[in-house]
Amino acid sequence: MKKLNRMIAVAGIALSLAAVTPMVASAGTTTTVAHQGAGQAWKVAREAIGTTYKSAVAAARASFTAAMSAATTHDQKVAAHQALKAAIAAAQSARTAAIAALGPKPVHTTTTTVAAG
Repeated sequence: MKKLNRMIAVAGIALSLAAVTPMVASAGTTTTVAHQGAGQAWKVAREAIGTTYKSAVAAARASFTAAMSAATTHDQKVAAHQALKAAIAAAQSARTAAIAALGPKPVHTTTTTVAAG
């Protein structure tokens, strides 16, 4: 009988903790909608930077392909390779500068209030 009473008591405590814990955990925490907006804006800007970089590299490769098909001498081919390298380096520099200007990804912030009691 004692064992049964203990099991019932333990089960009751476990159930009450399971019911109360989520309420207590979320009671003092607030998430701002502004963070979600800032995070989404950062993500869109970062994707735009990546898209711009990919477009610049694709344009450089298209120019390289056209230059190589028109090139008849070794010097023209070397110049086409150098132009490709310079264009990709410029695209990388622009991407790096844009990412630095964008700054770090917004951090999720929470405010916890402690009830006096």
